[in-house]
Amino acid sequence: MMRERKIQRVYYALVENCLAETKGILTHCLKRLPFRSEITTPGSKEGKKSILEYQVIERKEKTTLIKIILITGRYHQIRAQLAATGFPILGDKKYGSTLPYSPSLKKTFNSSPGIALYHSTLKLVHPVTGKELLFHQPPFSF
Repeated sequence: MMRERKIQRVYYALVENCLAETKGILTHCLKRLPFRSEITTPGSKEGKKSILEYQVIERKEKTTLIKIILITGRYHQIRAQLAATGFPILGDKKYGSTLPYSPSLKKTFNSSPGIALYHSTLKLVHPVTGKELLFHQPPFSF
């Protein structure tokens, strides 16, 4: 189902800077390295096409809350693609974040210390029963 893109995955991320576009699609080639991914040139032998859709939910002075729908599912894809476009996820020092992930945000994202990336929805069809399964945690505000 992953290869056939039949699993829907929705994430929310709080990113640095303010995205000018309300929505868009990011397409890059990603190369997996030990413990991270990096953008590579299209047609690169090691690179794999990586696509995600995003939509701005809310803008603040130095941050933007976005909804992300993964089209492909590469290692560290969201982190690498957002950082490459100048919008690293808060607290993600590995990919260039300079703003801290504050304790109040940790409560909002209902997670342990880390980065401001939240997996909200997973939707798929059970491979045996054919029943649609939906796992969803409602979005939040920041």
